[in-house]
Amino acid sequence: MTAKSLLLTAIAAGVAFGVYQKLQPRPAGPAMAQGEAAPPAGAPSDAATYGVMGLHGPAFYVSADTRKQIDRWSTEKVVLFGASWCTYCAAERKAFHERGIRYFEVDVDRDPEAMKFMTTVLGVPAVPATVFGTRFMPGFNAQEFGDILATL
Repeated sequence: MTAKSLLLTAIAAGVAFGVYQKLQPRPAGPAMAQGEAAPPAGAPSDAATYGVMGLHGPAFYVSADTRKQIDRWSTEKVVLFGASWCTYCAAERKAFHERGIRYFEVDVDRDPEAMKFMTTVLGVPAVPATVFGTRFMPGFNAQEFGDILATL
């Protein structure tokens, strides 16, 4: 696969994932308080990630065991699974730098183990996949990203 076709495939996957997120029905129920991350009742105890209803829709989190696995790459609170060519990753990097937020980036193009972890454990088909402590943002959503940054 050429670099150009790989880039186009990644962009298409990112766009499709963003559309998928927007089209998902929002379940009725009480909104979770900011920063609350309790797994929903009935969630498998070995789930790597889980979602709960947040103030502005679904919010995703990683389990404590998954966070320990992420700590293999860095114990920094913010860990970005990204790639040098990704424009959304660049937007995140810029926002982190502008706000003085410390983060660690794992380049999944250079680290095959990280790519496998991102796709199989986190369940994200394309970059970026960002973990803020235990809060997890698959793909890029400007509103959600801004909301999370406001809490850091």
